[in-house]
Amino acid sequence: MSENVKPKEEWLREYPKHGTKQKYNKSFDDFVKWAKTSDIELAKEYETSDPRNFSKKWGKKIIEYYSSLIEQGYKMNYARSLTIAPRAFFKSQCCEVRIKRGGIGKAQIAMGEHEFRLEEFQRMFKVGDIEDKARLSLAISLGWGAGDFVKLEWSFLEPYLAQDLEAPVAFWYERGKTRAPSRSHLTHEAIESLRTLKSVASESQYVFTGYNGKHLTRDALNEWLKSLVKRAKIKTRGRIRFHLIRKFLFSQLSASEMNQWEAKLCVGKSVSPDILTYLKDQTQNLREKFMNAETRFTLTGYTNSNHTSISLVSEKVETLESIITKQEVALKEQATKIDVLTKGIQKQNTQIEELTEGYEKLLKAIAKEKAKRLFGEHK
Repeated sequence: MSENVKPKEEWLREYPKHGTKQKYNKSFDDFVKWAKTSDIELAKEYETSDPRNFSKKWGKKIIEYYSSLIEQGYKMNYARSLTIAPRAFFKSQCCEVRIKRGGIGKAQIAMGEHEFRLEEFQRMFKVGDIEDKARLSLAISLGWGAGDFVKLEWSFLEPYLAQDLEAPVAFWYERGKTRAPSRSHLTHEAIESLRTLKSVASESQYVFTGYNGKHLTRDALNEWLKSLVKRAKIKTRGRIRFHLIRKFLFSQLSASEMNQWEAKLCVGKSVSPDILTYLKDQTQNLREKFMNAETRFTLTGYTNSNHTSISLVSEKVETLESIITKQEVALKEQATKIDVLTKGIQKQNTQIEELTEGYEKLLKAIAKEKAKRLFGEHK
């Protein structure tokens, strides 16, 4: 511990994000208040104790704290989250505490939430305006948490929107909350929607801004999603929040050719270092698997091997059909002209035959007249 710096202050220096420091600071203060101690007293106790006994003692204390939160009516997942800060403090300034197996309940799956279907997202995309389309397609493409999504800046995204890049475009990103790396991808829908938004958006460093010109808040993002769901007239089956988009993408990737580690990496979930080292050498293979999985979350239709959505294919088909129709009309006109010409030629042939027949009769008459004169002279 540095001189004149309290253990808690030194521990909090490990977190560069102001929001994380505030959150952990409050959680830790709540814990030491409950335990009737302080950061300084804990550090002193550790220095004068056997590390093993210290670890056991405070491991039990954290379990007791967790149990007291449950008794107060806190939900299991939230109670678990409140033990993270004190455990992190012990690991940083003392030693890692031992938590008895089963002492703290496992994270529970959130219940009572709406489970989005692809058809619902497609309806939402259809009714949305330019910004709605950009937000929705990008959210589904990345599968990021709200904290990272709202802080996206144009300076970061613009290089991946270049015309010469082929979708899906892949890039590395480090999550702000956990520092976990993410191998993210931009679908053709996200790229096209962002290009359109950029062409009409007001000047701002952030991709998505609120009324004050700053980036959106998490609450604003959740309210936007609820509004879009309502406009699409979707009958909800539970609570709506932005995180459900992340869950949707992770589920679709997991159900495709990707294994669990590849799917986690694509949405920025923590991956063990040894697996991550292997995955970093598989980025091209990962891109191909992401591309193959796109049929599960495309908002405008099927994506083929040339990365062209069915809507784009439909436009091309419609264009071809228009060309074919015009050619058919032109061919009919040509056929009509040929028919007229054919009839004209037939008429001319008849006239030629009649002239030829008349000419032949004339020649015979002339020959007969000549013979008559010739034989008449001999007489």
